[in-house]
Amino acid sequence: MKINKGSCLAIVTICVFLLTTVSSSLKAQESSKGDPDIEQEYIQEKVELTRASIQADRKAIVNEYMAFTEEESQEFWPLYKEYRSQATKLNDRLAKIILDYSANYKNQNISDQQAEQILSDYLVLEREKLDLREDYVTKFQQILPAIKVTRYFQLENKLDAVVDYDLAGSIPLVE
Repeated sequence: MKINKGSCLAIVTICVFLLTTVSSSLKAQESSKGDPDIEQEYIQEKVELTRASIQADRKAIVNEYMAFTEEESQEFWPLYKEYRSQATKLNDRLAKIILDYSANYKNQNISDQQAEQILSDYLVLEREKLDLREDYVTKFQQILPAIKVTRYFQLENKLDAVVDYDLAGSIPLVE
């Protein structure tokens, strides 16, 4: 695929977003050490901001890289909307797991039982995400060539990785 001006702009936008958020993440973590209320608020804001930033650009980025025909476009976008709706529900659950963890972290009282529950909830959620992707790979294969389905899920993985990377920098390790 040829890289055009729009593609470069999308890549630069993602890189700037990453650099800005990683930098601000490190500064905010450093400045909030010792103040659990600030850290809790920061984590909640970070989760919301990260998700909103990528979601705002996700559709434009997908559109840019997929190069749909008119017919493919007409069939893809309704299914995309359905898939993203289901993925967003799972991501909402992930946000809840993160916020519950950070609330317990704030109170500095995470027991072994709570840690087990957090990990169990996370693993169940990851399995459900994989099941969702597998279901929609099959659905997308019914309307798109395999190369485009693969490209689409590569894009989804890359965009999800940006969100995951950014969130990882703002979530303190369990102690």
